[in-house]
Formats: sequence, C-alpha cells, structure tokens
Amino acid sequence: MGKLGVEMVPDSADYRLMSQRAVDHLLEFKEHNLFLRGIVPRVGFPSTVVYYARKEREAGESKYPLKK
Repeated sequence: MGKLGVEMVPDSADYRLMSQRAVDHLLEFKEHNLFLRGIVPRVGFPSTVVYYARKEREAGESKYPLKK
C-alpha cells in the first residue's frame, strides 16, 4: 500500500480502457494534472492488469523532464 492508500502496479503505463461511468467520476476532480495511477484506484471501480512484454526503446533516450 502506497502513501495514497491504494495499491499501485509498479512500472505501469497510463493506458486505460474505462467505462463512461468511471470517466464521469474522474471528471469530478477539478485538478488539471491528476496523478492517474493513484487516483483511478481510489475512484473504486473494478480493474484488472494486462501484462505485456515491453520492447527496448529504439530511438535514443527520453527527453522528458523529471521536474515537470
């Protein structure tokens, strides 16, 4: 259990297939930059994990800033 009080899947991506009902609940949050990996489990809808083999990055290194 993490600091948010929910179980989070390590190394997970933010790709999701969600019902309209679940999306409607998320839209009730007024924040613009929600931490989806922590908020989605707190909304309380059933979920499952789909595991897959991730390929190595093909083009150099990520330029994504960690302090964003």
